Amino acid sequence: MEKAIKNTITDIDGNTYNGIQIENQFWLTENLNVSKYRNGDDIPEVKDKKEWKKLTTGAWCYYDNNAENGAIYGKLYNWYAVADPRGLAPEGYHIPSSEEWNTMLANLGGDFGAGGKMKEKGTTHWNSPNEKATNQSGFTALPAGTRWEEENFNDLGDTAEFWSTTEYNSEVGGSLKVTKSNRNAMLSVSRKKGGSSVRCIKNSEELITGIKLGKLEVFNKNIGEFSFNDAKLACAKIGSGWRLPTKEELNQLFENKDVIGYQGEGAHWSSTNAEGLGYVWGQRFNDGFQNHYDTTHKFKCFVIPVKSI
Repeated sequence: MEKAIKNTITDIDGNTYNGIQIENQFWLTENLNVSKYRNGDDIPEVKDKKEWKKLTTGAWCYYDNNAENGAIYGKLYNWYAVADPRGLAPEGYHIPSSEEWNTMLANLGGDFGAGGKMKEKGTTHWNSPNEKATNQSGFTALPAGTRWEEENFNDLGDTAEFWSTTEYNSEVGGSLKVTKSNRNAMLSVSRKKGGSSVRCIKNSEELITGIKLGKLEVFNKNIGEFSFNDAKLACAKIGSGWRLPTKEELNQLFENKDVIGYQGEGAHWSSTNAEGLGYVWGQRFNDGFQNHYDTTHKFKCFVIPVKSI
């Protein structure tokens, strides 16, 4: 497992974070502690548990509403702050999707044993037994605990729980959990109204320059297979205006696949809504057939981002 030299990044509040490379991803090694969105708008601190439970917009708190915990463990955020389009992560970074968490676990040899490779060693912050904690990855997961929707604070010293941007339904979003008593890491879901830690991953820096095709610039590879919502997020995370192609642009890519050097087959997403609620047009690249696909059941298609020039 190869590690890069640590770099640092500063958020809009002036907090500084270290970062480390884990295979093909670059992660921050401390929990997020910012109180503003990237555009400068304040994220409210909400201490009262009754008020917290009512929220459907972004908020943060310290564990036990104690700022001393924030100095060690960062802030706990609800999922609405994570998903807010104003951006929670520092410039150049984003909150990972569940698929990106899964990639990290794969890079650590799979979820069995990955938790031990992620956890800070010893019992300075983790309660005993801190099972098989080696921090081999350099990720340095800390047991910041959680804030439950209907209760208060739980599991400081016992559990590290991190949000993902992946949305499963109106009530739950994706998360990743590591505990003191297990060497494994578990991709799971958590209530959106709960409070969990946030770790950030660096935006992809590959393929800033794509292939020119008329008034389009085409990403030089298929970036993976995603559900529709995750496909839109994956394009946005590249930055610089990359997006899903329209139905017409997707057909242009198919008709010019030899020009752009693309040999993929299978169904690919467009951004164009089809007839009926919850359907979007896609196109197969083996025969060019266009069809509409259901976006509400996590149907997955491939993604070739484009941007206008």
